[in-house]
Amino acid sequence: MKSAYTQIELDEMLQSVELRHGWDFSRMKVSRQPVTWDFTAEVKKFLRLTDDVLDVGTGGGERFLTLAPYFNNGVGIDIDKDMVSVAKQNSKEVANVSFVVM
Repeated sequence: MKSAYTQIELDEMLQSVELRHGWDFSRMKVSRQPVTWDFTAEVKKFLRLTDDVLDVGTGGGERFLTLAPYFNNGVGIDIDKDMVSVAKQNSKEVANVSFVVM
């Protein structure tokens, strides 16, 4: 396996990937034991209405937006401008969350 890719190689790989709209794992073919805990439920245990939250690698923001009622303000960041665009579309009715390419 190659240890490093040039930006041009990474851009070419990205162009070969189908267009996506947020996270869709429906085409994944994996076999694993079920997870015995729920991520969202676990995170809610630690959030307070006074918290300011940063979501790194937010993707389309789907999961982050479900947590928005449990914190004060949130910023979701992702390196993929298309995912941030999806997140912004998904968050039109959520006032306390914003998304940034970073």
